[in-house]
Amino acid sequence: MSAQTLALAFHRHLETYGLSSTLGAQIPYGQKLVIQNAATPSRTYTVILYDGKKGPRIVFEGPAWPDELQHFVQTVWNAFQNISTDGPEKDLANNHDQVIIYVDGSYQDANGTPCVSWAFEVWQAVQSLHADSGVLTDASVLSSRNVAGECEAVRQGLTWAHSHGHHVIEVRYDYMGVAAWPTGSWKAKLPFTQQYAQDIRKLAKQLSISWKHVRGHRGEPGNERVDRLARATIASHF
Repeated sequence: MSAQTLALAFHRHLETYGLSSTLGAQIPYGQKLVIQNAATPSRTYTVILYDGKKGPRIVFEGPAWPDELQHFVQTVWNAFQNISTDGPEKDLANNHDQVIIYVDGSYQDANGTPCVSWAFEVWQAVQSLHADSGVLTDASVLSSRNVAGECEAVRQGLTWAHSHGHHVIEVRYDYMGVAAWPTGSWKAKLPFTQQYAQDIRKLAKQLSISWKHVRGHRGEPGNERVDRLARATIASHF
């Protein structure tokens, strides 16, 4: 694995902990990663990732690192190093064709008129490829509220990815059911969830799908973006 590929994978891992970062300059045997601290957004801090004969390692560049931030990044790095070889970050490092789809849904009842929205965003190689959103007004799904929106976001996102030639996909979600129903760990009891599970299983025959739960409203940029998009979409509907 090259230092740049390693840095890209670690960038993804940092994102799941709410830390923003961008690739910096390449140096011999290393790749710089520039990290932004939310507490001091005007300042950036640089870490160098090396992947040499002794294995991957990081070096904190410069004396200006706050102790707390340096300790946090080191802790995240240690966790990253312990990821199993079949984990999503390993896939990101070794499979340049993989995309990540963030999904979310929202529910609003305005003056007795309920509505559900869905939103997804597709990422590849640290860039947003596509985002979309919409609303559901069918009475059969309104009782499921934002859960219906999250399910529809998965369906729409996977359909878009498949139609655009992306076949290795990681879905990142904050409601457990969107993965549990199609994988069978939860039994789908409602007609809506049964149809959802059936549709995703059908898509899974044509795609390589992995699932990753992220905690909602905890600062992960991709999750926050689709949350805002879902809420904006439902607001514009009324």
